[in-house]
Amino acid sequence: MMINNLWMYAALPMVPAVLCVFILIRLYKRKMGNHYIKLFSNLVLMNFSQAIMYVLFSFSVKAAGYAADAYLIAAYFFFTHLMMTSIFLSDRKNIFINISSDWLYAFPLLLTFLHFNGLMVESYRVEQNSLMHNDGSFAWCFDLYIMISNILTIYFLLRNVKHCKKQRMTVSKNLIAIISFIPLIIVFFIVVALSSTKYAIPVAVIGPTITFYTALSFYYISQERVIDLSIGGRFFWDRLKLAYKLLETDKTKADMRTFHKHIDKQFIKEALYENDRQIQATADYLRINHTTLRNKIKEYSL
Repeated sequence: MMINNLWMYAALPMVPAVLCVFILIRLYKRKMGNHYIKLFSNLVLMNFSQAIMYVLFSFSVKAAGYAADAYLIAAYFFFTHLMMTSIFLSDRKNIFINISSDWLYAFPLLLTFLHFNGLMVESYRVEQNSLMHNDGSFAWCFDLYIMISNILTIYFLLRNVKHCKKQRMTVSKNLIAIISFIPLIIVFFIVVALSSTKYAIPVAVIGPTITFYTALSFYYISQERVIDLSIGGRFFWDRLKLAYKLLETDKTKADMRTFHKHIDKQFIKEALYENDRQIQATADYLRINHTTLRNKIKEYSL
């Protein structure tokens, strides 16, 4: 069987692959950690392997099978790196931080061993205008590993946000990971869940698309210019309303004084929240007298 629009399927994954390479260069220059570098290197390998797979398919189905093998092996390691990233972003008191997470490589290495022995994939076929594989006798191991690693990744990220409220940078990093990676996790979760049914979904288009979203969202919200995500949804919304007020004001001195009071009120609200509404602690945080703080709280009806 032939695949229609073969070169489109070959070119599509190159877009997120190039974007991930750009992010890798940025991560390396900023020294943001090996966990991110491993994760995005995996995404580069997966998308590049998928592109090569469809290029080779136009010449040789057997050669395309080798590229498909490379894609699956990269996928084995990707879900490991995803889980390792969530562990790295955990509170330092977490037991998984004190123990090296390198032992997690045992799982993708085992899957790779099974793969080379023909127990993960029996053969490849063309279906739904995509190159797909026939499961080997141990293919269920990968499906199970995806499910477990995805559940643990989501658990750690959500737990980190809940239990690290005092560590603003840690919370922000975990929120960035949640926004960037959980949609990808959900998509692969659905793909795996449907893989053994008649509603199986090919990853020819879905894979590059969700990877592009992941890379683009991570690049955007991890920039320093983006608003601090650790302030929480309520304060984030209040800041957006303040920004709108600044746009609609006439910029007169009276308007600017009123706007300055709104900013001051917002600043005190967030400081009170961060210091568990303790007056003295909040005053010390704001570097003002506690009597002045009490007067401001009364003035702003806080």
